[in-house]
Parts: sequence; structure tokens; C-alpha cells
Amino acid sequence: MGKITVNGIAKKEFDCDIMIISLNFISRNQNTGKAIESSMSECDQFLEYLKKQGMNISDIRLNGNGVSKNNYSDKPHTKANREIKLRVPFNMKFLNGITEVIKEFKFDIDMGVSYELSDVKEIHNQLIKDAIDDSRKKAEMVAEAMGKVLVGIDNINVENEYNRRFFNNSISRMSCNWLIFPFAA
Repeated sequence: MGKITVNGIAKKEFDCDIMIISLNFISRNQNTGKAIESSMSECDQFLEYLKKQGMNISDIRLNGNGVSKNNYSDKPHTKANREIKLRVPFNMKFLNGITEVIKEFKFDIDMGVSYELSDVKEIHNQLIKDAIDDSRKKAEMVAEAMGKVLVGIDNINVENEYNRRFFNNSISRMSCNWLIFPFAA
């Protein structure tokens, strides 16, 4: 009985289906209380808009609150902020609606959007199966060319790549040691 090592590769691009929207409501004022009140008021106005759009407010996460005093500039002031995060299905119309509300209410806000795949584990498992199938086909070609019979897998080594920067590209590589037998006489 002999062994051959064959690399199987599976690669597929996926479109993101989840958006994580970070909204940081910022207010500056010489009075600390007024700065805090303003950032909280803007955030509350925005949450009311989301309620009217049918969003369940309990799905929104408070990501941070902060107050800092700047006494080193020509005009000392306090900066207050409240950051919330929304994790929602990808929907460009919804995202455009958020930017329209920011413009309409003239919110002083930092906004960022990142993207994810919702079913990474399922995608990963399918890529592993596809990589094993790819290695099996290659091993069968080699065994046939050598006049041997492929029996089964002796060892599997899985290497995965997931491009987290763009959230749309996943690769699985398999290194399989396949067992082969000579043809019976």
C-alpha cells in the first residue's frame, strides 16, 4: 500500500448580507451639561426615526458614552458623545435613509459602516467539502495513471483563508494523504 499527498482547493466569493452601522452623536459646548444633553437628544431623535421605520429598538446596542473637557484651545469646551451600533441585514435603501435623516436633522455625527457574512460557518463547511472533492478527483487521476486503486484518506490538513477586510472571499485548502493499492492480479 502506498500514499500520495494531493492538495484540494475550494474558493468562492460571497456577497455580504449584514451591515454594522456605527453612529457616534457628538456635541460640543462650553457647558458640560448642555453638551451631554445635546448628544443624548440627537441620539433620541434618531432612535424615534428608527422606531417609525419599524425597527425594534432593543436590537440597537449602546457602544459608548463619553465626555471630555478641552481647556487647551482658545475656546475651552466640553465634547460629549453617545455611540450606538446597529447590526442589520444589508439594505442600501435603509442605509440611504439613515444618511438622509442625518442631513435633515443636521446631526453632528460620525458614521461608519462595516459588512459581514451571516453564515460564515456554513460557508466554511461547504468549502471544506468542495476542497475534499477537488483533492479526491486529483488523487483518482494520479492513481489511474499509475495503475493503482484509490482506497481512502489517511490524513487531512485544512488551511483556511478568510478575507476579513472585504468580507467576500473565502478559501479552503486541503492537503490529503490518500491510500492507494495496486490492482489485484
